[in-house]
Amino acid sequence: MRGYEAIEEALIAKLLSVFSAELSASRVKASDLDSVVDAMFQEGSPYGVYIEFGGGRPDSRQVMSGLDWHWTLAGVFLIQYEGVETDLKVRYIATTLATMLKDDPTLGGVSPLARVSDIDVAEPIKINDTPFYWVPFIISAFDR
Repeated sequence: MRGYEAIEEALIAKLLSVFSAELSASRVKASDLDSVVDAMFQEGSPYGVYIEFGGGRPDSRQVMSGLDWHWTLAGVFLIQYEGVETDLKVRYIATTLATMLKDDPTLGGVSPLARVSDIDVAEPIKINDTPFYWVPFIISAFDR
């Protein structure tokens, strides 16, 4: 079993690969929302991603033989509000998130199966009086 941290690292690498034009390593972090937001403001970038531990449990379905574990990674894609273009950006992010594991459902061989299991409605928020959209998503990954 590789463990949660290996899957989390593989997810971060995948996000950086798929969203290479929008993200940098300083703006994709696990368990450190403040550093993501600080990096967004320092770099003047409208995009950032925060990942947090969403729980884990033994897989009751036993899809594969042996000890199988199911991890949940909860993420939030932050998009700074920039007028009418923001709606197009939110749609692009949601569509790209939905398909990012289509051609690599193993996160580069780290997980037997990983999938985007949920993308929630984008919600407007304010961070330091700056308007953003918050796009929550869930990644489910098996471990063995």
